Formats: sequence, structure tokens, C-alpha cells
Amino acid sequence: MIDYNQEQHEVSLRKERNLLYTSFSITFIFVLFIWIIWALDSLFMLNLVQYGVHPRTIIGLRGILFMPYLHGSFQHILSNTIPALILGTVLFNIYPRVALKTIILIQIFSGITVWLIGATNSFHIGASGVIFGIASFLFFSGFFRKDRQSVAISFFVGMLYGGSMIAGMLPIELGISWEGHLSGAIGGFICALLFKNIDLPKPEIEMLEDSDMDDKPFFEKEDYDKLS
Repeated sequence: MIDYNQEQHEVSLRKERNLLYTSFSITFIFVLFIWIIWALDSLFMLNLVQYGVHPRTIIGLRGILFMPYLHGSFQHILSNTIPALILGTVLFNIYPRVALKTIILIQIFSGITVWLIGATNSFHIGASGVIFGIASFLFFSGFFRKDRQSVAISFFVGMLYGGSMIAGMLPIELGISWEGHLSGAIGGFICALLFKNIDLPKPEIEMLEDSDMDDKPFFEKEDYDKLS
């Protein structure tokens, strides 16, 4: 005879594995895409940097769309690869309903902000603005949602990337778009606030009640007496 509780547990585990696999696959495709673009740009000298955000110029507005997919060097794209894979997978796995919306809003917000405040006569490119935004979203979601899962993710992001995020948002290193990092982080904060009531975990009390119902026999004693 099949144990109903065990069967439900196995179904739940399969769903979690499938969601994790899907989350990683989506993120991996994005990372692979930016690597292909960088490789084509490097091999054929396409000079795609010109499609980045060029502050306060009309033509530079197109960079809002293209900026996250362009990188100027091997070191640049390599430094974004691991954080993108980790944070993107966590985002799609923990907050699947708002993940894509969050990324789109961060990209638009950071692109417009860089266009407004970015250094003149420079092109801003790279996925780091979106990455900073995702990290910020995951971090502040723990403060706004206050459930165990979100708080744990917030702690993880703070421990792993807190120091580098703070340094990246300060104008201390030449050639680094701190404006993109800062605006991305602000965009992530805004998204964490906007979506704080979506993708909430199941309340623990409700989970306990479900567990009690699973353990409850089909017929209570009084029900059996009525049928006798």
C-alpha cells in the first residue's frame, strides 16, 4: 500500500528540483547569450560598445536596451558570470512570479538613471547594474517580507556580496560604472518594496494544519459510530 504522505513528499521534491533546474537553465541561457555576443564582438571587432548607454545623448538612449548584454573585455564578462549564475538562479527559484518583472524593471530604471547622471563622453556597458539590482532585491526582500526563507537569502547575499556591493557603488575605481551599480541597487530596492506581497511562502500554521489533515484517519471514531 502506498504511503500517501510519502507520495506527496516525493511530488513536492520533484517540483522543487524542476523549479531549481528551470531557474538555473534560464540564468545559464542569459549568461551564454552575453558570452556569445562578447565572442562575436571580439572576433569580428564589431565595436559594440557604441551601443551602450551614452549619457544625455539621444542616440545613447538605445543603451538602455543593450547595456546588460555588452562587455568590453574578457575580465569584465568573467567577473559578471559567476554572480549572474548564482543570483539569477536564486531569484528565479525563490521568487518565480516576479523574477522576470524584477529584471526588466531594474534594467530600465538603471539604464535611464545612468543616462541621466552618468559620466559624459563615456559608454556604460555590462550586466553588473542588473546583477547589483538582483542582489539588492534579494537582500531587501528579507527586510520587507520577514519570512525565514527571505531572511536567510538576505543574510546569504549580504555575507557573500555585501562588501563588494558597497565598494562598487562608490566612485573609487576608474573605468567602473559606479552609476550603473548604484542605480541598479536602487532599482532592486524599489522592486523588493513593490513585490513584497508576491511569492510569499506558505504560512507555517497552514503547513501544520495540512500536516495534521494528512495524519488524520479517513473516519474519526465518532464518524464510525454513526455509521454502525
